[in-house]
Amino acid sequence: MDILSDIVPSQRETGSACREALRQQVREFFRQGAGEAREVVSLSEPVDIQDPLLWLVSQSPAEKSYWSSRRRVYQQACIGVADIQSSAAPIAPTSLTTTLRALDFLPGGRYVGGMRFDPSVASDDRWGSYGTYRFILPRVEVRKTPAGTRVRLHVLPGRDTEADVLSVLDQLCFHEEKQTFPASFPALSHRIDAPERSTWEATVQRVLKEIRSSELEKLVLARLATFEFSGSLDAMHVLYRLREATSRCFHYAILPREGPSFIGATPELLFSQRGRTIRSEAVAGTRPRSADKVEDEALGRALLESEKDQREHAFVRDRIEAALKPHTSRLSVQSTPTVMELANKRHLHSRIEGFLHPSVDKWDLLGALHPTPAVGGTPTDRAVKDIRAHEPVDRGWYAGPVGWVEDGDATFGVGIRCGLVQGKRLALYSGAGIVEGSDPASEWEEIEHKIRDFIDVLGLDSTQS
Repeated sequence: MDILSDIVPSQRETGSACREALRQQVREFFRQGAGEAREVVSLSEPVDIQDPLLWLVSQSPAEKSYWSSRRRVYQQACIGVADIQSSAAPIAPTSLTTTLRALDFLPGGRYVGGMRFDPSVASDDRWGSYGTYRFILPRVEVRKTPAGTRVRLHVLPGRDTEADVLSVLDQLCFHEEKQTFPASFPALSHRIDAPERSTWEATVQRVLKEIRSSELEKLVLARLATFEFSGSLDAMHVLYRLREATSRCFHYAILPREGPSFIGATPELLFSQRGRTIRSEAVAGTRPRSADKVEDEALGRALLESEKDQREHAFVRDRIEAALKPHTSRLSVQSTPTVMELANKRHLHSRIEGFLHPSVDKWDLLGALHPTPAVGGTPTDRAVKDIRAHEPVDRGWYAGPVGWVEDGDATFGVGIRCGLVQGKRLALYSGAGIVEGSDPASEWEEIEHKIRDFIDVLGLDSTQS
């Protein structure tokens, strides 16, 4: 339930005015009697915050998260925990949809979070604080849309007291961080690849043999590059620079109170549901960008003309179409892919849009679409089994769904182009789609291109990457 002020944003220009207006709303709410309703109450005020990410930096240490759409048309920055739905217990793929649908999400609240790529396997120590799935209803959020920016304070009737809620307000900063980030990051000490190159390329060769001799058509093989620095990294600083360099991506950050921070800039939307409308997309097939215009145009043509990349893309597009058809009364699939051009790379891209049957919800869609062949392979069950056999590191939330859910709506990106930041360490996860015709050396270089956004914003020399 939203309780919205009718005061226009220009009348709430100062943080102190916004804080006092929310105080009045809190007092009035509890004066009238909070009741026992199982519905989130959002006390909301317009606020003069230009960059929700910098607002988040300004806050005291706490559970934090951030999500933004492409080109920052929509942004959401969250702090604190009003409610949490999480578990570390593995979930069989066949019961994933049922398990998630049974969670006690409170109506009226937007929960931010995600889940593991493979929920049937327990987390390793690196991903321990994330669990199998983790969705947080933040205590406070700043949400920026084309209609304006509002701060929302979430109150749970029957659980929260007036004193508790007012205490949260007292601790909040109502302006963006005025100090700038440092001009540079700590120096790189060393890099560790898991597996190292020769082992990874040998694994690709084994996968190619499997493709030729079995039902396996495509396998996305991932690896981990861990960078150690001379000093601690600030995850929000890394994300801020990454966001500036990758405007055409979705940006996300999950920062638990304890443990590493998960940040990324994904080019890939898993799905977006608004009522009965569904949007998804196929993103597969990769080429780098070039600073030279002529060479860059040639690389774009080569991607469109590549039989291998077109075939890899078709696996993804056809699988998404097949997954959505049973859930939709109308489905439109772009038959000829176009090129999605990002800062340092480009991908083949196809739009997919449809209208859902009345009985279908977001958990049906998540269960049907994850994992796509863009991050798993084809056929899905065989690919996931082979990933467990071939990859020496736990993917954790890499390539899993990350985003938000709210009543009948949801948006999930695919958690790729990502890293875990903890202390002096940055662990980058990325993968390459192996199909007939793949070359192991070229696939290694493709992953290097995929992690280049991080490499560039950290100011590392190309020979170090």
